Amino acid sequence: MLFGAQGGGLELRQEGDGSRVIAGRFPYSAATDLAPGRREVIEGRAFAARLDAGEDVHLLLSHDFAKPLASRSA
Repeated sequence: MLFGAQGGGLELRQEGDGSRVIAGRFPYSAATDLAPGRREVIEGRAFAARLDAGEDVHLLLSHDFAKPLASRSA
């Protein structure tokens, strides 16, 4: 489970049509607590190669593609 990020955050919104949208931000170069005892740092331009190639970027629970939270294309 994602517990949050210092200076960032994750929000789940329910739209009027019943669909759900995840909105969030995670600051670059800042250590983030993903779970108790689990910290991660996302460096600037971490996704640049994928974006420049026109590929999708996924937000995954525990880096597991079987547990997707969001993607750029969604």
